[in-house]
Amino acid sequence: PSDARAAIITSKELGAWPVLQFTNKDIATVCTKFGNRLLYLASVYMDGNVDAVDPLVQELIDSCKTQGADYLICSDTNAHSQMWGSEQDDARGHMVEDLIAINNLQLLNTGSTATFITEQRSSIIDLTLANDQLGCRIEHWRVDTTDSMSDHRYILFTLKEARTQHRDHRNVRKANWEMYRAFIRVRYLN
Repeated sequence: PSDARAAIITSKELGAWPVLQFTNKDIATVCTKFGNRLLYLASVYMDGNVDAVDPLVQELIDSCKTQGADYLICSDTNAHSQMWGSEQDDARGHMVEDLIAINNLQLLNTGSTATFITEQRSSIIDLTLANDQLGCRIEHWRVDTTDSMSDHRYILFTLKEARTQHRDHRNVRKANWEMYRAFIRVRYLN
């Protein structure tokens, strides 16, 4: 939409595609394959003048749970809570806390560096949320203090790929039995 307040820019290498079902002027969602799982990425703007979390956020979470997909939500919440380092709580903060608790989300923010800064004030209102399976693979979450050309700072983290357990197996139908017998004779019978 032309009045969009949320966006996601990805590189071609990520192979992400837009998910219009979970996109509106305040939510941008893309999906990609990461390892052997689907990964939904959502950028969410929560309007400070609206006293509710957009129901589309819950619909996205429910859909991901049904599919067994991972999801990462990066949000300008315009909400304050001591849970993520604000000095005081507000009503919007309690709503976001409820979203986190009800859905068993991991709050990935660490530290006390402000994510939003103007000449008049600074606060921590930008949150990074993930499902458990994805959240445990996110490392080095931090607020970048270099100039972002915005009143919001860049949030950086590393997403490590899940290791798949590799098992060696032998296809006995393709075995060279003649060579095997010769090896056994030489090795054990001589």
